[in-house]
Amino acid sequence: MEIPPPPPLRMLVAGQGYIIITWGNTIVIGVYAPPRWTTEKFENTLQEIDTQLRNIDDSAQLIIAGDFNAKSPMWGIYRIDERGRILMEWTAEHNVYLINNERVSTCYRWGGESVVDLSGQLWI
Repeated sequence: MEIPPPPPLRMLVAGQGYIIITWGNTIVIGVYAPPRWTTEKFENTLQEIDTQLRNIDDSAQLIIAGDFNAKSPMWGIYRIDERGRILMEWTAEHNVYLINNERVSTCYRWGGESVVDLSGQLWI
C-alpha cells in the first residue's frame, strides 16, 4: 500500500512575532514574544492575530504554539505577570484548550526551569 503525499504547506501571513501557515485543513499559528517587548507590543501582536483569525474558514482546525514569555498559574507558574493576565483573557476569549502539562517545564536554563512555551487548540 502506497502512502499518499502530505498536503502542501503554505504560508498565509508572517507578522512581527508570529507566522500563520496552512497544512491541509489545519492552520498553525507560531508565536515568539521576546521578553524585551512592551506590554503594548504584546497586546498589539495578539490583536494582529485576531484580525487574521477573522479571515479563516470556520471549518479549519487551528493550533497555536509559541514562546509567549508569559507567566500564569493556568500553565504551571505560581505567579502571574501582566502578559500572563493578557494571555489568559485572550485564550478564554478564543476558547483555547491548552495542551501543556503544567507539571512539565518547557524552558530549561542554568538558573532554573519554567513553563513559558504554550501550545493549544483554538475554536473560533
